[in-house]
Amino acid sequence: LERSGDLSGALELANQSVAAGGGSPAKLLQAKILILQGQHSAAQAPLLEILAAEPSNADAHYNLGLTWQQGTHPNYNNARNAYLAALKAQPRYAAARYNLAVLCIEHGVLEEASHHAATFTKEFPQDSRRANLDMLVAAAIAKSGAQDNAGAVDASATGGK
Repeated sequence: LERSGDLSGALELANQSVAAGGGSPAKLLQAKILILQGQHSAAQAPLLEILAAEPSNADAHYNLGLTWQQGTHPNYNNARNAYLAALKAQPRYAAARYNLAVLCIEHGVLEEASHHAATFTKEFPQDSRRANLDMLVAAAIAKSGAQDNAGAVDASATGGK
């Protein structure tokens, strides 16, 4: 149902599976569907339940990172910590590494973004997201350089004041 685009039907089935005692896999599916529906805050509860029972569940950490990165009230530190926890649990987690690099770019943390992008490129050279990530890093660095140059021009125009 999820693949067919029937997210409401998929969520209903996931909720039934959770109620029937489906455990972490059912809760993870429930959270993923809630994220796809844009219900990021609601997705946090099942993810936190999973992590309370399984602190090293990389998928739960990754999806929690998504809720903090994409939600109505984004939180850089919470998203970053969740992605780092996913990578600690599963060091070659491509989606966590990619989203961590994008998160850092979005928040202007370019040195860390460059590190995660380079690691992603090294570990996943055939990943289709590589070109997009390279482009995002280059654009962020160029924008940062342009802003630095504009600040220098402003300072020189005002006599450095």
